[in-house]
Parts: sequence; structure tokens; C-alpha cells
Amino acid sequence: MMVSVRRQFTLRSGKNALRLIRTILINITFIVIPLVLVWGIAEGRLHFVNARRIRTERARSTYKSPYVFDHDLVYRPRYDLVDAPKNGRFRVLVMGDSLLGRPNSLVPAAEAVLNSHKDLQSTELINAGVPGYTNYQELIFLKKYGIQLRPDLVGIVFCLNDLHRFLHNMRVDENGKLIPGTFGDITPEAMNSVGSWPVRLARMSRVLMWMDEHLKVGARIAQRYQNDGYSFDYRPDFNTAWQDSPWQAIDSQMQQVARLGQLHGFRVFVVVVPFAEQLRKDYLARNREYVMKPQRKLKKIAERLHLPYLDVYPDLVPADFDADLIHLTPHGKAIVAGRMADLVREEELIPKAPENAQMERPLRGAEDTSGSVWISVKVVPSGARSPEPEAPVRHLRSDSIPSRCYNPM
Repeated sequence: MMVSVRRQFTLRSGKNALRLIRTILINITFIVIPLVLVWGIAEGRLHFVNARRIRTERARSTYKSPYVFDHDLVYRPRYDLVDAPKNGRFRVLVMGDSLLGRPNSLVPAAEAVLNSHKDLQSTELINAGVPGYTNYQELIFLKKYGIQLRPDLVGIVFCLNDLHRFLHNMRVDENGKLIPGTFGDITPEAMNSVGSWPVRLARMSRVLMWMDEHLKVGARIAQRYQNDGYSFDYRPDFNTAWQDSPWQAIDSQMQQVARLGQLHGFRVFVVVVPFAEQLRKDYLARNREYVMKPQRKLKKIAERLHLPYLDVYPDLVPADFDADLIHLTPHGKAIVAGRMADLVREEELIPKAPENAQMERPLRGAEDTSGSVWISVKVVPSGARSPEPEAPVRHLRSDSIPSRCYNPM
């Protein structure tokens, strides 16, 4: 009798538990499904609004982008710079991304320092920095366009987000023109380099981007990740600098640059600018060796290829960086320009000036007070490989190309 009662009680308890579980699942379903539907509608709506805005601004805009589509580079400056007479000056081609950007570019500042040393041959520095370029794109740009300028020396200003093949997912329309507003989009390659799926989801979701912009949700989520790791490990643009395999591609690219120098008679030097998060005291206290891993990797490559190398990490403080933690303030640019000029001089990368020689200094516009270099170039239509005899000559200031590609966002 007792066994039968116990059995009935057990059956009733089991049925009650099943009812409870079923009730909970039904309630969760009624909550989750509407949330998913609302989220999906919001995502679709925001994607539609963004696409419509881009189409509308593309149709209405009369703005002429300083960049054009390039099959190998995705985008490049609109005008080719064709070799201009050196007039006895030593020519340095400085390559990089928006770290070399304008205004107050560090390139003319470094040129001014070098030309202040009268024992050196008169020198001109050409700013070949293109916003958003990676080391791979800089190599291709050097092959296609840079060598035409007959540089005597090539400098590479390396940013730690340069390890992707392409970083910005700029797209073209049916007519082969760059689509405004796509400059800030991250390529799938860069997005997939982050192992954390919440980070990848956050980068793809328009709703989360809206919430981050208006409610600062992303900053709080990122802070939770950073408590157990490092912010750069969760950034699609920077995380590859702390991985091993991407450095194999950088090694190959630097080898190609060095070989180009041997073939065309120019030397190469490398300057690396840190990511501001590397200056965080808590990160350094936690694991300084890991934080400084990218600089060690690049230094090893440069030393093996016998390329003069400069790491400006010891010279900078957090206040030398803009709010984005990537670009430099005017003071930071001045520091890097001075250290770069010191490297060039100490490594004797510029020949000594002949005794008693009165070398012509770079031409500067009378109205120009920015310290920018003016270079005489022939303007070649996009896609042309050589100037026509009647091609007009322009005097382009070294800071005349805008620091950012057209982006209406």
C-alpha cells in the first residue's frame, strides 16, 4: 500500500515538473519571439535607411572624390604623380596610411629638420601616405606608381593595423566608381580575424552600432572583455598584429620592398608607430612582453633584411594621440618627424652636401605658411600610364590631398 502511494506521488511530482517546465518554455517563447521579430525589423529598417541614404547622397552629391577605383589597390589617389625634375635634390618617398595625413603632416616637418642640416644634400620628402592603406597596398602602390618618382630613399611608416591585405571594404558601382560612404566598412577578412563571435556580431549589427552610438552600450561590453584580456585583441583592425601568421605576409612584403630597392637603387627604412592602448600601465603591468609583441616581430624582420628601424614607442605618451587612439596630435607628429629625421641622419641615408655647394632648396609657394612641400608634377588622367605631351603641369602641395576618403557618415 505504501509503495503504491509513493509511486503515485512520484508520478504526480513528475507531471507537475513537466507542466512547470512547459509553462516556463511557453512564457520564454512568448517573450523571445517578439524580441527577435522586433530586432529583425529594426535591423532591416536600419540597413534599408543606410542603403537609401548612400544612394541618395551618391545621386545628389557633386563632390569629386580624391580617390578612384584601382583594380589592384581597390582605391588610389585620383591623379598619378609623374616624375618631376629633382633639380639636384635627394628624393625621399615616405609611404604609409593616414598617420601621414593632413593637415600638419609629419612629412614636411621631417623635411624641414633634414634641410636644417647644411652638411646634408638638399632633400625633398614626398608624402605618399594614403588613408586606410595596409602594408600590402603600400607595396603595390610602390610598384605601380612610387618607382616612377625615382626615389633615392623609401621610408615606410608602419601602423599596427597594416597587417591585413585590405582593411576598408570600399565598393564600386556598376560604372566602376567608388561608392561614397563605404570607406568605413571593415572587410570580411578583417572581421573574421576576431575569434570572439559577440564582437563580430556587434560589428555587423546596425542595431548594436546605433545603440553604441546613442547609448554607449558597446563601450560597456568592450570593458567587460578588456577586464580579462586586451582591447586590441577584440579589434578587427588591430588584433592581427598580436597573431603570428599575419607576420609571415609582412615578412614577404618587406622582402619585396628590399628587392625593389636593390633593383632601382634606393635604400629603405622603417618607422613603427604604436597603438595608444600599448601605453596603458595596467596592460604593461599585466604582461609587457605580450603588449610589445608587434614591435619585436617587425624589428626582427627589419634587422634580418638590414633595414634601418625606428620604434617611436619610448618617445610618445598617451597625450600624443587623438581620441581614436591611432592618429597623432600635432605634438605627437612633431616628435615622430624629429625622430625620423634623426634616424635618416644617424644611419647616413642621405649623402653629404658637396663643400661650398649652394644647393637649391624645395620650391615653396609664397602664400604657403604650413611648411608643406610643393612638387611639380604632370596630371595624368586616371588609368593613363604616361603623360601626353600637352599634359598640364600642376604644383601640388604635399598636404593637398584630403586626409580621409569621402565618407558622408
